[in-house]
Amino acid sequence: MASRTTLTALTAACALGAGALAAHPPATPSPLEGEVVVSVTPENEHQLRLIDRLATSLWSERLGLAPVEIQLPADRLDDLRAAGLAPRVLIDDVPALIERERAEIERVRAREGHRFSELGARSNAAAHDIAFWDTYRDRLEIENYLFGLASAYPDLTTLQQIGTSVEGTPIWALLITAPDSAEHPRASRPAVQWNAAQHAREWISPMTVLFLADRLLAESASSPRVAGLLETTEFAIVPIVNPDGYDYTWTDYRFWRKNRRDNGDGTHGVDLNRNWSYEWGGSGSSGNTSSEIYRGISPISEPETAAVTSLALSYGPRFAGGIDYHSYGRLILWPWGYDTNAVLPEPERTIISTLSIDMAGAIDDATGEPFTPGKATDLYPADGTADDWYQGATPGFGLTIELRTNQFDPQREHVLPSALEHWPAALRFAEGVSQPLRIEPTSDLPVLAEPLTPTTIEARFLDALGTLDGTSPTLHALLPGETSTQAIPMILVAPDTYSADITPTNRRGRITYYLSAQSTGGQTVTFPNSGHATLSVRTQQSQTLLDDDFESDQGWTTEGDATTGTWTRGDPGADANHPPADTSPAGTNAFVTGLTPGVDVDGGVARLVSPALAVPARAGDLILTADLWRSNAPSTDPLIVEVEADASGEWVPVLADFGLTGDWRTVSVRINDHIAPSATFRVRFSIDDRPTGDIIEGAVDEVEIMLAPSASPADMNGDGVIDNGDIAAFVVAFLASDPSTDFNGDGVVDNGDIGAFVTVFLLG
Repeated sequence: MASRTTLTALTAACALGAGALAAHPPATPSPLEGEVVVSVTPENEHQLRLIDRLATSLWSERLGLAPVEIQLPADRLDDLRAAGLAPRVLIDDVPALIERERAEIERVRAREGHRFSELGARSNAAAHDIAFWDTYRDRLEIENYLFGLASAYPDLTTLQQIGTSVEGTPIWALLITAPDSAEHPRASRPAVQWNAAQHAREWISPMTVLFLADRLLAESASSPRVAGLLETTEFAIVPIVNPDGYDYTWTDYRFWRKNRRDNGDGTHGVDLNRNWSYEWGGSGSSGNTSSEIYRGISPISEPETAAVTSLALSYGPRFAGGIDYHSYGRLILWPWGYDTNAVLPEPERTIISTLSIDMAGAIDDATGEPFTPGKATDLYPADGTADDWYQGATPGFGLTIELRTNQFDPQREHVLPSALEHWPAALRFAEGVSQPLRIEPTSDLPVLAEPLTPTTIEARFLDALGTLDGTSPTLHALLPGETSTQAIPMILVAPDTYSADITPTNRRGRITYYLSAQSTGGQTVTFPNSGHATLSVRTQQSQTLLDDDFESDQGWTTEGDATTGTWTRGDPGADANHPPADTSPAGTNAFVTGLTPGVDVDGGVARLVSPALAVPARAGDLILTADLWRSNAPSTDPLIVEVEADASGEWVPVLADFGLTGDWRTVSVRINDHIAPSATFRVRFSIDDRPTGDIIEGAVDEVEIMLAPSASPADMNGDGVIDNGDIAAFVVAFLASDPSTDFNGDGVVDNGDIGAFVTVFLLG
């Protein structure tokens, strides 16, 4: 692997490879006047040949005796009808569609200025800016964001140029894993590869894959699940496999599919996803250079496919699997794709099909978007593809994912939801192809517990590369002040689902815990994969920083550019489009968007911002708890919760809620898992009506922010309370020269430790 590369060098390299692409290229006059997109269903070879001849562009991933979408001149529709086909018009004016998309992108860019466009301009603090997914981004913007991630996380990333395109443009991969360790040597970690934009026009795919890289790094400290994966797995992420074609879609032809190979006969381009070497050259591709599924002159003839396959092969026997992201169709496809009659052997078929079904469930849970898992040839054959190559030419598994909607360029409102919904599915894939078993909590892990009250931990225990021993699921918990870990057997409460309780004592501090299970082959799997999860305990020493039921004004402000429906404090039950009541037992008010009947958030973003809260002097966990409601009307706009440290202006997203049920839900977030404020911090709730037109409402109530103090060294008698008993315990230990009384840390127990103890005691 290449050594870690400085941002300066990467910037220069990218600039050399940029070619003629401007950061924000001007719109090019469309040559597509009078063209439409239609769906047709050929029933015989004659109709199939006619479709192939008339189409100026194939929008479906594959062409066969099944429903396909094609682009063609409107005046050729009668030719289809005359052949017995019944074209259904999906887009009646292709140039107008392109112009609307361009105008919307430029509107967002004008609002941002040059925030994301200037190469090398991003600082480390600007990583994880969710506004990047407000719209589609060109290659330089995507690479610039990738470089920013590498610069912000030098210990977790290696940014590697894995090859050069047919026109000489660099192809970049971001490799992500935790530093080498004796327990989990990097050289033995399973490797997972995610790549996108083989087909140039599928703009939503690189945005989704870049988000996966962003989340792996953003949650490397805050999520036990992600931290564990990074310590046991290496990720190779290639957002743009086809940089020349991607550039061409921004400067010349929006719906270009192939790379930019000069075929020497007046045609250009090879379909990279027909150029992979496993089962190359069959009936699911074409030898005709003008075809959109032209496979090239030989397997891996293109430098783009050579770069991506070489990256996967470089991992040798530890390569665990790859996903090739495309659009469109809401599909999760497993091999084989080259032949209808080809079937994966067992147990591989059960492993990958079961995993695909579970990934579809994760997407549905995240945003309510229905994805269909199935064998690739359930559509029709395609040979020389990435998923078949991953499955057949490496030790790992392969999938193709066709992202959301029914066209290559869904409105920009779909960019962020697509990214958000594939994050949990991608994690499930990584775990499913690299571990004997998968352990998945059934909901967000709790971050706050009440003393002497059971806190339930529930998770699904699933087969992956092995089979679960159903007697083995166990919860392991270490409570504050204790030296031995409890092993609590978990009880089966639903199919594949086990549960156990942790009951905190009154001692303050964090509970650490993890889950474990064994396969029938004797292999042990833990969740998190490495380390533990933590649970803060509310005790009598906990300090409330904000407790707001919104019955009075405690200093919240509103901001944003939404034209209607901004946040208002009032009774949500006053309008039938909101929840019938707030959640305060003795109140009526909440903060609500669009409280005026018939009005919702429109025209931009509406934000609700807390007052600045001082960071207490005592060490501990800052916990935000809030009741959230978001309308469950069809919409792609989440209610986003963000936090900011020390008036920095950098807002870090910690939660996105899609309101799938239309009910209030209570959420808790440990703020200092995401930011490290030293003086003050703020919280805000945002709804962005991204392209305008969606019906979107939100509400917030019962916001509490508290400090759960860390265990204090002044608690000398270990009863969880700082009082006179600890003074007596300190005196006894001090007179005995006990090392625990070395409060000033100089290695000597002497009178200097008395003053240090008093200071800690007074801080509590």
